[in-house]
Amino acid sequence: MPFFNNPSGGGASGYYTAKLCLVGGGGGGSIGGGGGGQVLSQTIGLVTGTTYNIVIGAGGSGLGYGISTSAANGGTSYFGSPTTLGGGITAIGGGGGCGSGVYPNRVTGGNGGGAGGNSAGAIAAGGLALAGYAGGSNGASTNYIGSGGGGAGGIGGSSSGTTTAGNGGVGIANPITGSTAGQLVSGTYYLAGGGGGGNGTSTGGSGGGGSGGTGTSAGAATPVTGGGGGGCFTSNATTTGNGGSGVCILSVPTSNYTATGSATGSTATFTGAITFTALTTSAVTGTIAIGMQVTGTGVAANTIIVSGSGSSWVVSQSQTVVSTSMTGKSTQVATSGSNTILTFTQNGSYTA
Repeated sequence: MPFFNNPSGGGASGYYTAKLCLVGGGGGGSIGGGGGGQVLSQTIGLVTGTTYNIVIGAGGSGLGYGISTSAANGGTSYFGSPTTLGGGITAIGGGGGCGSGVYPNRVTGGNGGGAGGNSAGAIAAGGLALAGYAGGSNGASTNYIGSGGGGAGGIGGSSSGTTTAGNGGVGIANPITGSTAGQLVSGTYYLAGGGGGGNGTSTGGSGGGGSGGTGTSAGAATPVTGGGGGGCFTSNATTTGNGGSGVCILSVPTSNYTATGSATGSTATFTGAITFTALTTSAVTGTIAIGMQVTGTGVAANTIIVSGSGSSWVVSQSQTVVSTSMTGKSTQVATSGSNTILTFTQNGSYTA
């Protein structure tokens, strides 16, 4: 076994204990909101010198009204070796939101919350709950009003009447002390909230869930939270809110990290300037990606790339930074008390 689940104690020669939080990708929204990904939290024993591969589940793609099916489930996140028997830990993605057809359920909704339900003229239940919570349901007279996707901490809201969509289910508080991954709500970081339902103003669940809306105004989930995408009613195949990508958070004793541990992930260097939340880049070496933490002279702490492409990106904190050399890293390293917090927002590895 390359690691030990829930070891009885640490300190034995050749391994040490660490805390792991692994979050699957959120489901995409359709008319119903997408479900939040599974949030798995446990203590593990890491074998010194062993390399653990890390795969981050992608958010599911949103899907428009015109498709009589469901949006995509979020991707599965892995810690360890998912191809080796007994060698990996997995967190399954959230379920995609139901579309406009007469299909009553998204029965394959992922752990962490099934998709919000909606169907044409028939009562539709939300996707099934596995490790998390189910999506809400809609009534037969709701005129394509979508329900909310389930979150890791609560069920999705059901729709009612002809205008009231269901809110997304709440996520859960980040269980790793000192970690800032997730959506900050009243001083607490939340992971894997469900997406709000469509054809009415609805909110996503705390934990990065996207808001629902009309037309094409549904909100995408916040990246690196595992939140579900928001739903919306639209008369064509325009896509709705995409789910948020997952994340892997590892808290290891700093004494072990400095002595033996090392983490890998992708890195990009570039010239950048930030105006409010708009980051403009040039002279890029490597590949810039959503979820990277940006550092450089004058850049505010914990600045994360949340969307964009090419040379135009959006970051998580409003600020003004004149053109300067910057670095983007998909693996973020911070300290909290006697522990080192490693946050993987893209695929990488950790050598114990």
